[in-house]
Amino acid sequence: SIPASREFMSREQFLTFVKPFACRLLEAVFRRGRMNVAHIHGDDLYFDDCLDFPVHVFNWWDRGPGGPSLSSVKERIPGCVMGGIDHKIVTRRTCTFLRDHVREGRTLGGKDRFFLANGCSIDASVNPRAIRAIVEAARHPA
Repeated sequence: SIPASREFMSREQFLTFVKPFACRLLEAVFRRGRMNVAHIHGDDLYFDDCLDFPVHVFNWWDRGPGGPSLSSVKERIPGCVMGGIDHKIVTRRTCTFLRDHVREGRTLGGKDRFFLANGCSIDASVNPRAIRAIVEAARHPA
C-alpha cells in the first residue's frame, strides 16, 4: 500500500519522501516477480504521479469520489487494473445489492487486463453472507 493522497501529505512531500523509495522497492520486486500489485491508498489521490510505478497491476478505490475510473487508467498503462468493488459499502448493503454491484464492477473493468477486487480493505465485521454473495456473483455473472 502506497499512501498517495492529499489527506496524508502534500504532493511535494509525496514526490520527495514517498515516491522515490516506493519506486526503488517496486523496481526490485518487479525484476524478481511474475506479478506485483501497487495499492494506491487514499481518497484524493496523486494518481498521475503513480502511473510510472514499475508494477504489473494497479489497485485503488476506483468507485470512490476521488479516484479515476478503471477504464481511464487502463488507457494509460500497459498492465492491469484491479478494482470494481466499493469496499466502503460491503458491510451496509443487502446481498442482492452486492450481487448487482459486482456485475456492474465487472462491466466497468472490462473483459481484459482486469482483476475484480475491492478498492481497499473490507471491514472485518462484514457478514459472511455478503462475502459469499460477492464471490458467487464474481464466479457466476448473470
